[in-house]
Amino acid sequence: MRVLLVEDNDEHAELIKFTLTSLVSNVERVVNGEEAVARLTGDTAASLDLVLLDINMPRMSGIEVLQHVKKTEAGRRVPIVMLTTSGSPTDRFLAYHHHANGYVVKPMDFAELEEMLTDLVNYWGKWNKRPEDPAVSPAVGG
Repeated sequence: MRVLLVEDNDEHAELIKFTLTSLVSNVERVVNGEEAVARLTGDTAASLDLVLLDINMPRMSGIEVLQHVKKTEAGRRVPIVMLTTSGSPTDRFLAYHHHANGYVVKPMDFAELEEMLTDLVNYWGKWNKRPEDPAVSPAVGG
């Protein structure tokens, strides 16, 4: 499983990456919204299985990233889960309004963070069945 972490806070990123590296094969990090848009709207976006996107970042917020990325074919195919310290109902509403696939608030306790990340990876990497491209899959119903 390949995960893109979009996180500007180095301490948060290190904790998250530390936990994810025991769960997934590849964790890539970008530090701001502009880098995220560039990564998620190019041809390489299809190589990702999950994006963990912070909301409060310099240059471009996570909500603005969603606005740009979810307009593209590549961006619509990649699950994007907001991983943020913000429990704001407005932030939650805007994230889902702009087609976030999930919204989770970072726990302050490391054990809870580890449990949450494990659950996210299991859901998106194991249990969730993403649609396959009909151009490369057998015909449905046929």
